[in-house]
Amino acid sequence: TFAWSTNENGTTITVCPLVTTDYFVTVTDANGCTDVDVITVTVAPSPAVDAGPDVTLCEGLSTTLLVSASGGTPPYTYAWDNGLGAGDSHTVTPAHTTTYTVTVTDANGCTATDMVTVTVDPIPTVDAGLDNDICAGETVQLNGSIGGGATSATWGTSGDGSFNNPNLLNAIYTPGPNDI
Repeated sequence: TFAWSTNENGTTITVCPLVTTDYFVTVTDANGCTDVDVITVTVAPSPAVDAGPDVTLCEGLSTTLLVSASGGTPPYTYAWDNGLGAGDSHTVTPAHTTTYTVTVTDANGCTATDMVTVTVDPIPTVDAGLDNDICAGETVQLNGSIGGGATSATWGTSGDGSFNNPNLLNAIYTPGPNDI
């Protein structure tokens, strides 16, 4: 018969220790003779992984994802999702906001996972509207528009006139004496 230190019987047992643990088995034959053996199950420390801070960039730009691993038992291997493959560093140019997941595996097969999100802001667009011809002394109504990632616009001039509010898309411009 087999008698384990876990109070289980049989030739095999399943254990899941949280820390390194010794397990003893006592074998007794039909004549009452016994033998004792010990097996040590070593619990390896898990690695830690940091995929870096989340990143925000403008559409069309690139960023480098650089992961760092610690703990566990080196050497480490790195596996990225989203088709990036292996390696601790990748330069990406996502077309839209993307979350990348990296799994680090140490020499003992222990793993750790982290994620990094690259937020892609659309390129801002602006249209100042149609050109205007006015007579001296008149004001001009400007009709601009914005799109993409733009949330505001500010009018400016190379002349010496003034705007009723340069932050309005439909501002009114009064030309100065040197604008003519």
